[in-house]
Amino acid sequence: MPGLRRAQEAFPVRTHGTVFAVSDMPDAIERVRRGGYRHWLDAANDLVPYDRLWVGVSDEEKDRWVPGDDGGLLIELVESRSIPGVVESAIEPAPLEGGGPGTMRRIGARRWLIPDVAASIARLHATFDCTTGPIERTESGALTAPILCAHPRSARVDLVQPAPGSVEAALVAAHGPLPWAIVIEVADLDAKAADLDTRGTEFATIVDDIAARPALAPAPVQTANVPFLFVGSV
Repeated sequence: MPGLRRAQEAFPVRTHGTVFAVSDMPDAIERVRRGGYRHWLDAANDLVPYDRLWVGVSDEEKDRWVPGDDGGLLIELVESRSIPGVVESAIEPAPLEGGGPGTMRRIGARRWLIPDVAASIARLHATFDCTTGPIERTESGALTAPILCAHPRSARVDLVQPAPGSVEAALVAAHGPLPWAIVIEVADLDAKAADLDTRGTEFATIVDDIAARPALAPAPVQTANVPFLFVGSV
């Protein structure tokens, strides 16, 4: 949708949307229709043979994102059954073998910067009745809470209200809610550091403010200015 791309031109990080898989799409569609929430049903067609439900855009204004009913996340819902293996993998342990000690295992979390974490949670509960964790204050003074998914191997979506006076707070003041960091779990953090050294990738060793544990942060110039963090698998 060209309008969504244009709307994010000034963002340091841009996104297609925050995708969640749901087991009961008809129920989700009925819920947003009944509530009068801003949405667009991208119905199944020959190209994409399953329904996709967007919240934050509308059928009349597909190219215009209005944060609010989506909690500021530009949400796209897809059916679980449309993703090969996702239902079956819910009862299987995560694969841990192969690839070496510095191997990337999974996306652990995607993080969004938002103006007000409590307000976002309230809107998400009203629109989707979704499950979230408690709001916590980080060492830097940010407020954060995760969206919790039913699938045991799903990535978290962390809502982050930046600490006052921070660079991130200035970004939210300038742009409103926007996508931010991607957290990747690796088999062995020290081995990943050695791997990055071998590749000539500039990075810093930090303590992740949200998870309060060691992390590797590649220099933004190495990642097209998208903040990435590597953390050890838990």
